[in-house]
Amino acid sequence: MKRERLFTTREVAEMWNVSPSTIKRWADSQVLRCQRTPGGHRKFSMRDISEFQSRQGFEATGLLSTENWEDPEIELAVNQKKFDRLHDEILRLAIQNQRIRIKQLLERLHIRGLEFSDLYDQIVIPILHNAADQLNGEISDGHMRLLLNNLDEAVFSLLPQVTRRRPSNKIALCGSNESTSRLQVNAMARILELDGWDAFNLGEDVSFELMADLVKREPVDLVCITSARIEDYDEAARSYDSLREVTRPYRIPILLFGAAFAPSVERRRFPESSYVKSFRSFRRQAASKGPTSLGPR
Repeated sequence: MKRERLFTTREVAEMWNVSPSTIKRWADSQVLRCQRTPGGHRKFSMRDISEFQSRQGFEATGLLSTENWEDPEIELAVNQKKFDRLHDEILRLAIQNQRIRIKQLLERLHIRGLEFSDLYDQIVIPILHNAADQLNGEISDGHMRLLLNNLDEAVFSLLPQVTRRRPSNKIALCGSNESTSRLQVNAMARILELDGWDAFNLGEDVSFELMADLVKREPVDLVCITSARIEDYDEAARSYDSLREVTRPYRIPILLFGAAFAPSVERRRFPESSYVKSFRSFRRQAASKGPTSLGPR
């Protein structure tokens, strides 16, 4: 298993456009957490860096130190947040099964100030949506599955290094009523968990009736549903009614996400719910939802 990348005092100083002595002072006063090598040198993990940035309210603005990229322009694309160039590179890495390199790129973008939800909005989802066009329509089902799995696992491997909020004792249920949204369901659950929620991830191809049954049995505070496509909206709306009936007495919010719910005409079939267009909006909406139960359940 590859060891976590650690940054030197000089590298962190370059990231933040400050002097190495400033970094040493912050580390020695324990404002900035660090690790010490046997020789006494200070080393900083991405978690140390991102926690400090979040607490201080700023991001890396200097040049990040150069990694051993095959294309030297990749580092420039990271520093300048040239997403189109990064989409091409990450797509290539995913097709070549290089999820560790994908994780390294996502890690550096996170240091650059991209929130975890933004990594999905700006990087992961656009790559999935545009993969066929980027490869001139020549992508097999097998390569599409490889792309999906490598992107999902690369993001998952980043999780231990991202700052988490304290547990909020709130429970969210996440699922999809169709079979092509596994990555999106995982994204919702991970974003919520980083914000302190306990996320019940039901995965894809889960009926509204099954979601309703779990709401009856567990003290759920929020229901999150994503769907890329719905074949029969009439049938889906009837099934959704069973979920709405069990959430209504406890005023449990329902958040809808995904292309299937984007048309406002179709969205009216799913009343008493809120629709979000992006993972950033999803995170903001979820943060505004507190426990709403009307007593013991």
